[in-house]
Amino acid sequence: MTPEHLIQQYGYAALVMGTFVEGEAVLLLGGMAACLNLLALPGVILAGVAGTVLADQVYFTLGRKGGGAILARRPPWEARSARLFALLERYPALLIVGYRYLYGLRTATLVCLGMSRVPLRRFLPLNLLGALLWAAAVSGVGFWFGRATGVPTGLKGAGAALSAAFVLLLAVALLLRRRR
Repeated sequence: MTPEHLIQQYGYAALVMGTFVEGEAVLLLGGMAACLNLLALPGVILAGVAGTVLADQVYFTLGRKGGGAILARRPPWEARSARLFALLERYPALLIVGYRYLYGLRTATLVCLGMSRVPLRRFLPLNLLGALLWAAAVSGVGFWFGRATGVPTGLKGAGAALSAAFVLLLAVALLLRRRR
């Protein structure tokens, strides 16, 4: 079984699961796979939306059930939570749609949202909108990156190109995580 076949067979499921761990890197690779005609760009976007909304719902629910204890165990989150609650008071809809772009605050923001008075019926549609915008933007950048770097647009060599890109993005993600 070739890498190309594996990507075509399991790519969307891998994207859904990957967004739980490192969403941006996974969707960049998904966009590149779409550039290589291994996956369809709309499918990559939908997989990204599905995975991130599921992950977000988990953290939102954890915030509802025991957010105070979660913040207490993570002093950096607790220190940022006052700022997040202030933003939530002033710009609730904007924060729910755009928190994905607050580097280093994504999970803490979701826990704080869960702790807030924002009802699920308000959170969910705004979260879906934010997830769609985010998944389309990140997947589109991956697609554009594939085109701009001259990655072959056929199946020949796609497995090697995606494997190299995956290793590079994983290394960058690990370095950024270690730095934080």
